[in-house]
Amino acid sequence: MLDRAGRLQLPAEYTRALDMRDRVALELEPDHIAVRPDDSDGA
Repeated sequence: MLDRAGRLQLPAEYTRALDMRDRVALELEPDHIAVRPDDSDGA
């Protein structure tokens, strides 16, 4: 679901299953947007 500000809201069970917290990585593909856990160390 997209909120009024255009933010994507993911179901809690999805984010828990993939151990997604504070930040995620996004990749624009030709036919979809990939959302992955952000594995960068923040440096």
